[in-house]
Order: sequence, then structure tokens, then C-alpha cells
Amino acid sequence: MPKDVYYFKHDSNAATDLKIKAMRKHYGWEGYGWYWFLIETLRNEDNYCLEYSEFTFDSLSEDMKCDCDKVKQFIDDCIEKFKLFENNGSHFFSGRLLRDMKTYEEYREQQREAGIKGAMVRYGNPMATLEQPHNDPIAIKGNNIKGEKGVWGKGYRLSPFI
Repeated sequence: MPKDVYYFKHDSNAATDLKIKAMRKHYGWEGYGWYWFLIETLRNEDNYCLEYSEFTFDSLSEDMKCDCDKVKQFIDDCIEKFKLFENNGSHFFSGRLLRDMKTYEEYREQQREAGIKGAMVRYGNPMATLEQPHNDPIAIKGNNIKGEKGVWGKGYRLSPFI
């Protein structure tokens, strides 16, 4: 199975969003970079959220190249002033990222189910189910995983999300 490349939707005109522009007016392009770093970090988390704690702020400050207090202030401003993030008391997250990732996960699940159904038709395995493991040799037989068409194999096409 191909490695997840941690995809997320990024609007090409994000810099012109009113909330982003307000944040940029206060923090400049450095803040814009911090914002996207935080979005990427949130994307890499299992539930797309980070704990709202001093430990998190301290950890993020290393990558953001600023002190812990500045990270906390930036995140607080993105929650309260700019409405770019949300806080549920113990964690902070991006509502937009959550919505986009839900759509993406639903799409991937549909593609997975279609692939299993296609394998059942192709290999004549009427007993196969959607719960069948992805690494089942029956399901991947003849898939040309590392063949002449690259790592994606035969028939790979880009999703509408890429």
C-alpha cells in the first residue's frame, strides 16, 4: 500500500482570505508561514488537533524559531482575534481543516470500497468482503505495484483532490 503523503487541501488564493489578511497585517508574512506550519502540523496529528498546553507551545517554538510565549500569543490570536483556529478547552484545531479532511477521508473510503469491489470482479472472488485486509495476496495479485508504470501500478489516476 502506498505511503500516505499527508495530503490536505490548500486554496491557491488563501493569502487573500479576510481572516488571513487580518492575521498578516499583525504578524506579517512570518505569521503566514507560522499559520501554514501549524496547519501542516495539525494535519499530521491523528485527530487533526493539538493539545492546548505549555508543552505544545514549547515544542512548536523550536520549529517556529521563536519563544514559547510568542507561539502561545500567536495561537491565541488565531483563535480569538482572527478566528482561524478553534479551542475546545483542552485542544486547538482548524475547523476548515477538519471539514476538508472529512471530505477527503470519505472520498478515500469510497475509492477503497470501489477497489475491493473491482478486485472481486476481476479475480472472481465472490466471498471477498470490504473487511478483507489490504495486503491480502488475492486482492493485490497482478497489480504491478512496482512495474513499468511506476509505484502506483496499472490504472492509477489522480484523484480530484490532487
